[in-house]
Amino acid sequence: MRNQQPNKDYDLTPPAPPKRIAFGKGDSKGGDKRVSEAEAEAELVRQRYMGANQTSNFSAKKKRKRTTERKFNFEWNAEEDTSKDYNPLYQNKAQANFFGRGRLAGFGEDMADDATKKYVQALEDRDREAGSARAREILEMERRRKEESSRTAIEKHWSEKRLDQMRERDWRIFKEDFNISTKGGSVPNPMRSWEESGLPHRLLDLIKQVGYAEPTPIQRAAIPIALQSRDLIGVAVTGSGKTASFLLPLLVYISELPRLDEFEWRKNDGPYAIILAPTRELAQQIEIEAKKFSRPLNFNVVSIVGGHSLEEQAYSLRDGAEIIIATPGRLVDCLERRMLVLSQCCYVIMDEADRMIDLGFEEPVNKILDALPVTNEKPDTEEAENAQAMSQHVGGRDRRYRQTMMY
Repeated sequence: MRNQQPNKDYDLTPPAPPKRIAFGKGDSKGGDKRVSEAEAEAELVRQRYMGANQTSNFSAKKKRKRTTERKFNFEWNAEEDTSKDYNPLYQNKAQANFFGRGRLAGFGEDMADDATKKYVQALEDRDREAGSARAREILEMERRRKEESSRTAIEKHWSEKRLDQMRERDWRIFKEDFNISTKGGSVPNPMRSWEESGLPHRLLDLIKQVGYAEPTPIQRAAIPIALQSRDLIGVAVTGSGKTASFLLPLLVYISELPRLDEFEWRKNDGPYAIILAPTRELAQQIEIEAKKFSRPLNFNVVSIVGGHSLEEQAYSLRDGAEIIIATPGRLVDCLERRMLVLSQCCYVIMDEADRMIDLGFEEPVNKILDALPVTNEKPDTEEAENAQAMSQHVGGRDRRYRQTMMY
């Protein structure tokens, strides 16, 4: 019987792959140096995000080359100049001669002076009579030209100049620096320092003792105006030195008047000056500041404010007072009770006048002004701006023109 499965003894599995042929070691086709695809991809990713692995070849022991030894010098030395001896024209330079007083541009004033002197000398040598007169005219023209150029040229700062060297431009810059603005006719320039204020030496010494180093803007502008016996209205913020700006000119004013203790009747004619304040606290502050300057000068200062009895304030007025500091309401009470008169008052100061009007003191202030003498009122003309005329005495040495200041 035939076999039903003829291929039963044969292996039907696929044949094995051929064996890899091994080349010699170190051959470029060998498998020892071949990098797998995963490792190559990882290396590319590492270089992409971490950068290549750079190695430095710097060595501290390696000697560097010096670059300064062979550095090219672009400058010439004086001994290397061979052209000065080559041509005599370089040694004897020709002087440019111009017609008249002409000169080369771009040179200083010393060159212009030399050219002018040479031209003047040439005129005198040519004609002794007419040339000398022409030479003097040219020198005068040159002097005026220098003065005009010095006025328009940019000069030193105003703080470095003397007072007589200050120009209109300097005063304008000075006012802008201190935010000073003035209106009116014939307004004097502000003062730059206490030494230039025109105050007496006794007051300047007191200012140093009190500790006022530099004047404030309101003091710089108001004191020169007040010293000319001019009426003024000052606008400044609180704490800007307004008190000293009206106290110092006031002391100068009353120092030129006869003393109250000279005759007994002068004490009964009232004060020389009154200072009105809207509140008791402000009046007391002004009194403290005024006594710093008035006591060394033997001037009596009395305050008349509320909170004190009238008998006490009348007792303080027994010896008279050159300056009275008061609130409008209490001063009107004293005037109505005949405790005080203003027969010789010629200086009126109203501190914080706008606040007095707001507080309803307009009527008391008008009553106080009506109680002042009218014989020494300033004329309502341009003569009131004449400082010399307003500084004169009216009717002898006892009275002066009334001066009013408002702040």
